Amino acid sequence: MKGVNLANWSGVVVLSIALIGCGNDATEPNETNFAAALNAALEHEGAFCVPMQFPVALNSGDLVVNSDRRKQMQALESVGLVHATEYEAEERSMFGGTRSAKLPRYDLTPAGAKYMGQVRRGAGEPVPALCYGKPRLQRVVSWEGPRQVEASMVAVVRYTYSIEDVAPWANDAAVQGAFRPIRERVRGAETVEKVAPLRLNNTGWEVAGKLF
Repeated sequence: MKGVNLANWSGVVVLSIALIGCGNDATEPNETNFAAALNAALEHEGAFCVPMQFPVALNSGDLVVNSDRRKQMQALESVGLVHATEYEAEERSMFGGTRSAKLPRYDLTPAGAKYMGQVRRGAGEPVPALCYGKPRLQRVVSWEGPRQVEASMVAVVRYTYSIEDVAPWANDAAVQGAFRPIRERVRGAETVEKVAPLRLNNTGWEVAGKLF
């Protein structure tokens, strides 16, 4: 039996380790690393939600001009998420003095309560919100760069998303008509290409800013 040249084998081992390390380098500008950064950002941002505190009490002005609030409450009532009751309010009359008015107040139904969660506005505390699905990365379509932007390496990545566990009422025409963000996000799922700047840090790629 011939002897084994350990010097040659050590070279193979070193080369193999080097190749494995290159394959797993999180700083490389590739589809795998960009997808990981987008997934992390989507997970951090959480579900798609509309900030909303219940009960919602309308005033006479809402009724006179058919305000967005009124349209939104009517749309949510049509899909069974809220119900209206009457309340009495003292309002200032345009001719001076006050007058008593009976106005609608909307509160959640048991069906609507199932969709309540929280959403964070900027750096503030989480606020109550009506949630309708979780965004997920569908695929990385393409990217430009990376190139130096001030002190960072930045790549501009195009991607598409899907919505997991989308609420059935989010597809309702009346709801989409009253809530523009719901309409745009639901209709854009799996079709609209979004663009996100990704910045290279010491450990890999991260999304610069918010995706939605």
